[in-house]
Amino acid sequence: MRLSKLHIAGFKSFAERAELGFDHGVTAIVGPNGCGKSNVVDAITWVLGEQSAKSLRGERMEDVIFNGSEARKPTASAEVRLKLTQVRRPMRPGDADSGDGDPLLDDQPVITRDVEIGRRLYRSGESEYLIDGEVCRLRDIHDLLMDSGLGVKAYAVIEQGKIGQILSSRPAERRALIEEAAGVTKYKARRRAAELKLEAAQQNLTRVDDVIYEVEKQRNALKRQAARARRYRKLREELRKWEQVQIARRYETLRAAIAGAEARLESARAREVAAAARVAELESAIEAVRLELAAAEARATAARDEAHARELAIGRRQQQIEFDRQQLEELGRQADAFAAEADELEARREPLQASLAAGREAAVRARETLESATSAVQAREQDYQQALGAVQGVEREADEARAVVMSAATTLSALAQARDHAAAVRDRVAAERERLEIEARELDAEVARAREACEEAERRLDEARAAREETAAARAAAEDELVALRAERTRLAQDRAIRERELAGREARLRSLEELEARRATFGDAARLVLADDTGAVRHHGAVADHLVVERSFEKAVDALLGERLQHVIVDSAADAAAALEFVAARDAGRCGFVVLDALMAEPAVHQAPVPAPAGARALSDVVRTTGPHAAALSRLLEDAWVVESFAAAQAAIAAGARRVATTHGEVFAAPWLVEGGSRQGARGILETRAEIQQLRQEAEEIAGAIDALTSELADIDDRIAAGQRRLEHLVADLHGREKDIVALEAQVARSRDERERIGRRLEVVTTERTRAAEEQQATERRREEAIAAIAEHEAQMRTAEDALSAALTRLQQAREAAEASMREVAAARAEQAALVERASGLEAEAARLERDARDLDERIAVRRGDVARLHARAAELREAIAANQTALDDDVRTLSELRAAVVESDDRLAELRRDFDARDTDARSARQALDAVRSEVMQAELARAGAASDLSHLASTCSESLGLTLDEVEQAVTRMREAGELVPPSTRASADAVDGDSADGDEEEDAASGDAAAGEARQHAAAEAGESDEPATAVAVVAPPDVEVDVEGVIALLRRRIERLGPVNMMAIEQFDELEERHTFLTAQRQDLLDSISQTGEAIRRIDKTTKERFSEAFTQINEHFQQTFATLFGGGRAGLVLIDQENEQESGIDIIAQPPGKRLQNVQLLSGGEKALTAMALMFAIFKHRPSPFCLLDEIDAPLDDANIGRFIEMLQGMQEHTQFILITHHRKTMEIADRLYGVTMEEPGVSKLISLQLS
Repeated sequence: MRLSKLHIAGFKSFAERAELGFDHGVTAIVGPNGCGKSNVVDAITWVLGEQSAKSLRGERMEDVIFNGSEARKPTASAEVRLKLTQVRRPMRPGDADSGDGDPLLDDQPVITRDVEIGRRLYRSGESEYLIDGEVCRLRDIHDLLMDSGLGVKAYAVIEQGKIGQILSSRPAERRALIEEAAGVTKYKARRRAAELKLEAAQQNLTRVDDVIYEVEKQRNALKRQAARARRYRKLREELRKWEQVQIARRYETLRAAIAGAEARLESARAREVAAAARVAELESAIEAVRLELAAAEARATAARDEAHARELAIGRRQQQIEFDRQQLEELGRQADAFAAEADELEARREPLQASLAAGREAAVRARETLESATSAVQAREQDYQQALGAVQGVEREADEARAVVMSAATTLSALAQARDHAAAVRDRVAAERERLEIEARELDAEVARAREACEEAERRLDEARAAREETAAARAAAEDELVALRAERTRLAQDRAIRERELAGREARLRSLEELEARRATFGDAARLVLADDTGAVRHHGAVADHLVVERSFEKAVDALLGERLQHVIVDSAADAAAALEFVAARDAGRCGFVVLDALMAEPAVHQAPVPAPAGARALSDVVRTTGPHAAALSRLLEDAWVVESFAAAQAAIAAGARRVATTHGEVFAAPWLVEGGSRQGARGILETRAEIQQLRQEAEEIAGAIDALTSELADIDDRIAAGQRRLEHLVADLHGREKDIVALEAQVARSRDERERIGRRLEVVTTERTRAAEEQQATERRREEAIAAIAEHEAQMRTAEDALSAALTRLQQAREAAEASMREVAAARAEQAALVERASGLEAEAARLERDARDLDERIAVRRGDVARLHARAAELREAIAANQTALDDDVRTLSELRAAVVESDDRLAELRRDFDARDTDARSARQALDAVRSEVMQAELARAGAASDLSHLASTCSESLGLTLDEVEQAVTRMREAGELVPPSTRASADAVDGDSADGDEEEDAASGDAAAGEARQHAAAEAGESDEPATAVAVVAPPDVEVDVEGVIALLRRRIERLGPVNMMAIEQFDELEERHTFLTAQRQDLLDSISQTGEAIRRIDKTTKERFSEAFTQINEHFQQTFATLFGGGRAGLVLIDQENEQESGIDIIAQPPGKRLQNVQLLSGGEKALTAMALMFAIFKHRPSPFCLLDEIDAPLDDANIGRFIEMLQGMQEHTQFILITHHRKTMEIADRLYGVTMEEPGVSKLISLQLS
């Protein structure tokens, strides 16, 4: 194996794609520090499978992707590919798998070829390994490089600064190097795989032993249960037969009952029709009489009402006439009284007229005297008025002067008071304004504080209320949700329990059927043997059934049509069929059928006249689909076959020319005269079994999915219930706290509002007072200034007014004296005039009174005369009304007599109609009673028929549910059994069977013997029913009488008692026992196979241990010798060696290194200097390479600690090993570079980006 090429792209500092070619000799990589030389070594170790980011000098694996520079963007991925030539691989299928096959493969042939391994890493974290461009596993790369010295932990790669780690590593790690060189690593890997396989086999053996133990226990129990199930099945068949007899008898009885009931019903319905016609006739007559009676009653009622109305009208007229007569008398009396009063008033009129004339004359004379006195008084009053006018003028002047003086004095006094008051008010208002200003500022501050406090309290209260509402709503929602969750959990738990029970039942059935299918239990022995062969002795493509997919519900039909062909094995040629037959014959396995594909494909199709599709039939190829590569050939097996639903349809299809027809129940027609049907008891069809398995799998998956969903939902609901409970408790506590907070906040808000309102009202008052005080101060100042100016003006006006007042008072005194003299004269004249006025007024008043009395008297006379005339007119009207009412009263009396006669006539007709109605009603009631009696008979007949029909329907459903047959089918079956003489009581047949030797089952014989007494009782009942009680019961058993003489109920009771004595029966026990027996045989074989596998694996482990020990001992000895030689060569003398720490356990012992440089004593390598350690490690590595050269070796600056002399010896050592190993060196030493066949320079012209320069030196 050689390293040919290395491709790097996007790895660390290699942003661009770089390629390195390697010669067979030495390749050196040089360059300044930090340019990326070691990244080449990292790339090789990374592609070989390094998983540690720290080993690659990074923190995480994504750090190996180029992360960008100042001029370049980061790359999306890193890729390294390593091409190896002449790679040796064992010649076996697939890659080597240390866990499969014989672990010792050294003698197998190998092949040599070129291989390219690669690794990609994307920045998203995805990674992939490749071999020759195809994605593979890391294990595949490890297997490819195993025992080559390559790999992450092998000795072919020595990185910078790690040469000393070989010496400082643990002894077990040093042993790993020696084992890699010895080539035992693959054996140890295979040994680990073999141990795992051995452990798994032992675990499987334990499980198989447990299963066998359980199967054996079940097998013993099922053996007894199967025997009991066979007895139970036989008794159930017998019971089914006699139940058919019982149902047939009951069927016959019910049909007779229905026929009798229908005959009675027909007769009763004829009588019912006649009675109903009679009732209808009578009811029609009654209805006519009822209508006439109603009309007569209406007429009588109308006559009575009219007569009653006439009587009321006559009474009202009589009362009106009496009332009018009384009014007429009263009017006569009033007219006489009014006439007398008018005469009296006429007598008083003349004296009154005379007194009125005398009074008028005296009044005229008094008025003349008064007029002359009045003229004298007027003249004197005029003089007085003139004097008085002069006094009043002077008084007005004096008053005006006095008013002016008083007004001036008053004004001056008021102005002085106003001035003084204004000054006092100004001072007071100024002080008040100053106080109000201070109080207003304080109140403003208090209002702001109160408003803020109130708003804050209201805000907190609103928040608290909203929070309370939210909490209450959340609590209600949480309670509702909790209730709903608990109800939902109960429902889900019940659903899951039901589903689990369903799943357990289906899985048990599915396992049973799968084991049958896996063992091909429904196949014949020969076909099962051929299909189970895995040695390759018989080449086949499975059975025909393996390549068929059948539509649901047609499995029985296809099983019946194809029959044994379903088990036929499909082979390619007749030679394969012959080989298979020899295989079967050699093992005496029985018969086996084959389908030869090449012959089937070569056989030409038989061209026959196409048969038209029978009515209601489907071609077999329509319900069956062939699969696999040979589907077209196998479809030939499905030709000329049809599937129908029923027996009759099959007969019709055969009659129409079809060649093979099957029903969905499994009957097959090959010709009108060739019919097959039925099934083997307990046998299952191949396709039917597979269909049931598929259905059970689907149902089990659906139920399991439903259970998983329900379990998940239950867990989720439990979590939700717990969370809901905690949340509800938290919400209740939170709600209680919020209620308390709300109460406190409401009180705080109320206090804040009251305080704010109080301060607001006080502020309004203060503001009003401030405004008023300011206005008052301005007005006061204005009034004080006006008062000062007015005082000066009014003082001058007051002095002028006082002078005018003195002059006016003098003139007033003179005028008053003159007026008083004139007034005395007027008073005397007025006294005389007053006396005259009084006398004239008295006369005029008397005259006026007399005149009024005369007018009143005339008016009263006229009124009384009018009243008398009005009363006479009213009396005349009343007399006319009385006459008219009297005439109408006579007419009403005559009409009333006529109406009373009509009422009497209507009553007589009404009584006659009622007597007729009563008579007809009596006849109708009699007819209805007769009809009811007939209908009762009809109803009883219908009930009898319905009861019998219901019993018959119930009997039919019972028959269908219990027997799966119709009543007619049961009757036909009983008839056939009667004709065949099969209706014999169980004890009689048991005796016959015992005589014939048919009853071979000891348990069944025991059942027959135990039932003799009950059978004898049944025979006695049968004899009693037949009237033959005197004959012995044995005669019944010998003669085998017809079934009518047998007590069927007794026989059924006998059979049921026998079944009950069996107790619980597992009807699946027979099939389960057979399956369990096969499973026991299979498990026993499996156990032996496991024992053989354990033995073989143990032997393989022992061979591996032996080979590993031999190889390691050989390699350890040779490497130790080579180590001594290389050490002496590198140090120019001295000695060194490898020592096993535990000599007694060579296979697990660690390895220690001892070294003795020239001139020093033997000591542990940890006590050497740095250079000595490096040379010692190199000596060990070269010793390993001498024993087992690695295809190539990477050395990263391991010569750095060496001086020139040691460099020379190091180079000589390398040159001596170039023949077997390819070296790639990273170095700074010129001498090391000189031995290189090819030189690569690594530069970093662009910061952070490495580039390669290649130089071929030879």
